[in-house]
Amino acid sequence: PWQSQYALQQLRECAVKGMWLCLKNLHLVIAWAPVLEKEINALKPHANFRLWLTAEPHLKFPLVLLESSLKVTYESPPGVKKNLLRTYEAWSPQFIEKGHQTCEEPGSVRSRLVPCHYPGKKELHTPGLD
Repeated sequence: PWQSQYALQQLRECAVKGMWLCLKNLHLVIAWAPVLEKEINALKPHANFRLWLTAEPHLKFPLVLLESSLKVTYESPPGVKKNLLRTYEAWSPQFIEKGHQTCEEPGSVRSRLVPCHYPGKKELHTPGLD
């Protein structure tokens, strides 16, 4: 398909010019991944060249590409929810109320609570947060 040829053309051009390239959703073109791997191995890239690949987990994703890459994940590590719950449960109603009274201050308790909502802890809600 024309997309794969265009992707390879962009890969070569960016490698020569030292640009950054992002190829997204490789899990959707897993059969093409070995072609990409071969092309990457043949490159003699500029020192500033960077290649970003995005993909969802796939059993047939080439191991060489995985092993030779730095991996970044968007998934939260295990235990984050539990740690947030433990922290929230440790706050007294007085601590929450004090944060509500000083909500204009940067980093106040209220500003930290706005994106979090734990239905089981209604007694700690402060006016204006519901």
